[in-house]
Amino acid sequence: MPIKFPNLLQDSWNFIRNQHTFSLLAIILLSALQFVNLFLVPRIGNMDAENVEMTLSDLFPLLVMGVANIFITTLLILNIKEINRGSFKHFFQNLSVAIAKLFPVVLLNIIMVLPLSIGMASQVFGAKAGNGLSMIAFPLIIGGAFLFIKLCLSVYAYLIEELNGVNEAIRFTWQLSRGRGIALVLFCVISYFVPQILMSFLSGLSGNTLGLVVNVLVSSFFSLFITVFSFRFYQAYSQNNVVRG
Repeated sequence: MPIKFPNLLQDSWNFIRNQHTFSLLAIILLSALQFVNLFLVPRIGNMDAENVEMTLSDLFPLLVMGVANIFITTLLILNIKEINRGSFKHFFQNLSVAIAKLFPVVLLNIIMVLPLSIGMASQVFGAKAGNGLSMIAFPLIIGGAFLFIKLCLSVYAYLIEELNGVNEAIRFTWQLSRGRGIALVLFCVISYFVPQILMSFLSGLSGNTLGLVVNVLVSSFFSLFITVFSFRFYQAYSQNNVVRG
């Protein structure tokens, strides 16, 4: 049975609207993280694209903010799972579980995006320097994109199915993705590329304080919506595969 993306999008919106306390706290937390990020790493955002020189002190805040964002996403996924089970009590009830599962989730994210990131970086720096880096970029980008699509649900599988470690999550997700490439590609387009396009458009509003606040709030809402949508997609996707099996 094909996955009906319009229904999943509508269901995700209904979930956010019905779980208003959870949604409000999630948006507040995501917005606070973005505001901290704006004040913590302002220099990096203003760097000249032609002369980018980053030190360890520049990278550290970015790494901290990246891990913090992954932690919040992990907490949201665990809370959505509890809401579905009917055992949700308060927003921070899964705080200790999220802390315990943070390192595997971070590792899964790194494995998922690293080859594609290396390929894209090789293309950029190779084109600028005029050396052989750009020659190896294309196969890295193709292979990295394939790996990204295959493992895009690995974090959700790990947290929802309560799998034992990174290796089991990768094996489980890889098996789950067999023969369902089109659905995964559509999911990646909706979850990753469309929000990037929308946020690029909204970034033009950040010229003043009001525009910056609106940009952060809208971005936080999109982050929450995509997390809920990804959860719903994983449920439909995994159930479909069970039925097919």
